[in-house]
Amino acid sequence: MKEAFYKKLNIDNFVFGVLLLYLFDMLMRDVFGLLFIDDNIIRLFVIIVSLIYLFYNVLIRKEKVFTLDMILLIVLFGLSICSVMSADFKIALPYVVSGHFIWFFLIYYYFRRLKDKNELMKKLLITFFTIWVLSSFQTCISFVLYFIESILKVDLNLTSWTGKLINGRYSCFFPNPNPLGHLAFMGIATAGLLISKSQKKLNKLILAGSIGINLIIMYLSNSRSAMLAVVSMVICIVIYLLLKYIKDKNSRRILVVGVILVFILAIYYVIVSRFDGVLSFNNIEQFLDDISSARYSIWKSIIIIKENNILLGNGHGTLVANSLRVLGENAYIVREEIGIAHNIFFEVYYSMGLIGLIVFSSFFGFIVVKSVKLFNQTKSFETLYILLVLLGTIMISLLDAGILYSGFVSPLFWLLCGFVVSKQSKN
Repeated sequence: MKEAFYKKLNIDNFVFGVLLLYLFDMLMRDVFGLLFIDDNIIRLFVIIVSLIYLFYNVLIRKEKVFTLDMILLIVLFGLSICSVMSADFKIALPYVVSGHFIWFFLIYYYFRRLKDKNELMKKLLITFFTIWVLSSFQTCISFVLYFIESILKVDLNLTSWTGKLINGRYSCFFPNPNPLGHLAFMGIATAGLLISKSQKKLNKLILAGSIGINLIIMYLSNSRSAMLAVVSMVICIVIYLLLKYIKDKNSRRILVVGVILVFILAIYYVIVSRFDGVLSFNNIEQFLDDISSARYSIWKSIIIIKENNILLGNGHGTLVANSLRVLGENAYIVREEIGIAHNIFFEVYYSMGLIGLIVFSSFFGFIVVKSVKLFNQTKSFETLYILLVLLGTIMISLLDAGILYSGFVSPLFWLLCGFVVSKQSKN
């Protein structure tokens, strides 16, 4: 009787619905503002659901929840709270307690515990489809607005969905073009898997068309991190096909080296596209700043700021305020109001200190080991493609958006990490 009640309750599907609700809220908030529900209410709801789901699986289902990776994430969350103690409480607390990290923890836990491979792929496809719809909706609207305002020269005078030229490129919705490029990457990555699973030609055609539009928007957004993610995926696919179908070892070596050289040239183009092909080699620090698009200055500043609080960090969301205090108002981070470290490891190091960096690096290494094992074990195209998408999200997190507190690519990273752990454990 009791078991029948829990089965009828189907708490797993309810939690999955909560995940999709938060995904909708996260990806569409910049378009519709607060939607119909206050943001804090949704986040608080997710926190409550996460805790109930965790205790339900431990106490009722008697599942083994406290595995190595889960313990690392729980410790990481604890360090996030500890870092608040050394930061501006009012600034840092919302990012930690009611931020995205709880949701990322839940979506990772949800996917890693799925045992049935058909259920795992079904939920993944539903999530991919949701991400594709939400991200492609925004990028397609951006494409239409770009065509109307820049090609047809019609001034729409929009109050929302405002398009503007940034560095000679077009960007809609955002004052910073990078998020639009990340949305385009998500549209491309999710559409690729959906095409492989779709049975109807019309669906394949729509998905392929969305990939084309997203590639255009990515180029217009001038997001080098998103471009690098796509280029990395393409290069890996080419190398994999060369190694699989070409048997002659010398031919394979020559072709692989050629592909790597093309990859290096592509990275060079992505870097110098911002500087019209002109880079200064006179000053090594200036050169590093140029090729990293000012990221070198950000990372150097973070190391200087960290001198006062190495172990526990300064708390997330305090980078501009602490830069102003330590470096002064002329610092690049202060002048440009750079709120994130533009690298996940520097972000963790700044917000949670050296201890947090060690814990996160351990979890990251755990995922890398699982991914390599899964790559060696699987022959499924879908699984290999998912590993490539995970690689793409990692490339973006190394250059731009964070994957702990914010960033449009964060959902992809965490759900794919959960998928990899679940899939590799079964194999």
